[in-house]
Amino acid sequence: MNNYHLEELISQEKIEKRIIELAKQIKEDYKDEEFVCIGLLKGAAVFMTDLLLHLDSYKVSFDFMSITYYPDKVNGSDDLKILKDVDRPIDGKNVLVVEDIIGTGTRLNQMRDMFNARKPKSLKICTFLDKESQRKKDIEPDYIGFKIEDCFVAGYGIDYNELHRNLPYVAKVVIDK
Repeated sequence: MNNYHLEELISQEKIEKRIIELAKQIKEDYKDEEFVCIGLLKGAAVFMTDLLLHLDSYKVSFDFMSITYYPDKVNGSDDLKILKDVDRPIDGKNVLVVEDIIGTGTRLNQMRDMFNARKPKSLKICTFLDKESQRKKDIEPDYIGFKIEDCFVAGYGIDYNELHRNLPYVAKVVIDK
């Protein structure tokens, strides 16, 4: 494995402030309606947990999904496999999908189609980080924590080679030469 070091990209204080702002916006948008947050494991777990804590005394339930996604560069198809699905049906419910990072949008585009096939009352997407410069699919999140440059990141639930999820901030992973 290459040697690398981490450089703080988004501080813990900025994250906390932005989550409070997102929670306020989400509460205003849903008004008094119930909704279910569905976090995409593993990366969104920390972000969603903190977001839920700021949706206090609100009509919200939550669940998690775990998926694998393997782009097939040879055949031009993509394979999305559900490892853990939601525990209850989402038909007729307001659904907020919580993601850690949106890059190309290919995986989330397939997820959105899968969720829409289950006939929710509404479907919104909240992402912690948005690498909009990578976008290949037409997908625009409803809520964005931070827009970031196209780089490797770790921390705040996001891993680099399964490490650094426990950092309370987001770091840029810099590969040493």
